[in-house]
Amino acid sequence: MDLILFAGTSEGRQLASLAAEWGLETLVSVATDYGKEQIEPAPCLQIQDERLEEAEMEALFAKYRPSLIVDATHPHAVVVSQNIRQAAAALDLPVLRTARASQRLPALNYFSDLDTLLTWLTEQEGKVFSSLGLKSAAALTQLPDFQERLVIRVLPHSEGLRQLEELGYLHRQVIAMQGPFSKELNLAMFQASEAKILLTKDSGSRGGFEEKIRAAQALHMQIAVLEAPSAPGGMALAELEQKMREIFFIGECEKHV
Repeated sequence: MDLILFAGTSEGRQLASLAAEWGLETLVSVATDYGKEQIEPAPCLQIQDERLEEAEMEALFAKYRPSLIVDATHPHAVVVSQNIRQAAAALDLPVLRTARASQRLPALNYFSDLDTLLTWLTEQEGKVFSSLGLKSAAALTQLPDFQERLVIRVLPHSEGLRQLEELGYLHRQVIAMQGPFSKELNLAMFQASEAKILLTKDSGSRGGFEEKIRAAQALHMQIAVLEAPSAPGGMALAELEQKMREIFFIGECEKHV
């Protein structure tokens, strides 16, 4: 096996496409069947949809002994990235990780963790539009009158929608759509929800961060940003691609043999 790629982001999809173009024997690991659907099939790509714990990752790495492991999971998937690093270190296998540049902007409310953001949120008035995703959904039920005040946008997969129902979310509170979203589409959603507050992650330009911010600012909404954790050893996509070219001896017009 040349490569094990942990995908689930736009960077992951792009790297999977590059691996296919270069002819690298690649195992692409995603967490859900929805994530699997986003990867374009290719003869050299083996795609699996399964949530893996550290021990399962280590077993996978031991089975395939890849030349390289690439972590292209979401910037906020801290535990997953930590498990990848530790499992790879146990077998002395190299890991590269993608990183997105922070887009810290003035006049926004930044929070280092969800608990601090929630403390601030309970002191605010008005309806709330959350684009924090499914993992924050349980914590957001702590918001007083959350069924009346909160609209949440998540990816459109059945497992996530079932979890929201179990948490007490009403159907009218949920927008299930795949991004990225333009400024205009964000604007329409924010207006329809009558939201006065936007909750978002600092997910970089590839995560549609700028489009959300510009739409919210046009409506004079308050904006609360959950900061991305630092990613040890992370690198920009272009830099990571160049590293892969060097490791696999890929020229600008070559395929791997």
